[in-house]
Amino acid sequence: MPARAYQASGLSAPGAIPRLAVVCLLAAAAGGVVEGLVSRWLSLLLLFPLLLGGIVGFAAGRVIAGSHVRAPWMAALVAGVAGLFAQLAVHAVQYVEFRYELGQQLAAAQPGVDGAGAGAVVDQILQQETGQAGFAGYLQFRAKLGTEIKKAGHSSGIKLEGAAFWVLFAVNFLLAGGIAASSAFGRANAPYCEPCQRWYEQHQHVASGSADKSAVAGTLRALDAGVVTEVPAVFGAAKPDGVAVLQLLRCAGCSDHEPQLSLTVITGPAKKQKTKNAYKSMLRPDEARSLLGAFAASPAQKQPG
Repeated sequence: MPARAYQASGLSAPGAIPRLAVVCLLAAAAGGVVEGLVSRWLSLLLLFPLLLGGIVGFAAGRVIAGSHVRAPWMAALVAGVAGLFAQLAVHAVQYVEFRYELGQQLAAAQPGVDGAGAGAVVDQILQQETGQAGFAGYLQFRAKLGTEIKKAGHSSGIKLEGAAFWVLFAVNFLLAGGIAASSAFGRANAPYCEPCQRWYEQHQHVASGSADKSAVAGTLRALDAGVVTEVPAVFGAAKPDGVAVLQLLRCAGCSDHEPQLSLTVITGPAKKQKTKNAYKSMLRPDEARSLLGAFAASPAQKQPG
């Protein structure tokens, strides 16, 4: 039985997608505003977009789980757009701060200039410096000034300006949107039992075996060939330096569902363990029963009760 990926149904609860969009945009706006305000004192460059994407992805995951969204691509699209909006909100806050501070300076230097007049002068300055006024002119002005990357405690670093600034600008947007989209896709693509209307949440340990390459390779060959009765013989026994774990993820509400089998290989000492997901596949109910029965009948393996 060659590995068979889970296929989401594309369904969701009534009103789930609009709810997902609203929550993601609210999380994006909140995260973007906070980062925009904090960035005047602290700028972590690529880490901030990753954090924004994580915030939107977390919010999306909560809605997806609660509203039973099983439409991975739609969820990814909604969360990804919200991630881009979050990054845009950062620049919008910085733009508002820029206009306010420069306007205050102009008003202080020219007492007769009021707020509206100062705003007009700011636009005039941007027009002179970049050829554009407003938000577009501000971004062009930022690119002209550049962004400096430096290590903590250092007075100088690498300055990114012009094309380099725009590359960083684009990367930040891609990170924020990509992380949010990836998180939402993964959550919406988790196994779900359509008859029971519930996510798979029950983990059933099948067996623990050898993490040796030969044993793992033999196990994968037996699984790919669909000869589950041979799996216990080649699976081997766990050793102190590594263990392979076979586990079923299944619906807790019924027995007539397709569980998801995974093979995880864990190697190395306790403090420096390396975990590798070697295999993941959906099984038919009869295939799962045959696999469990093969381990239960094997003298070399004991299935946990």
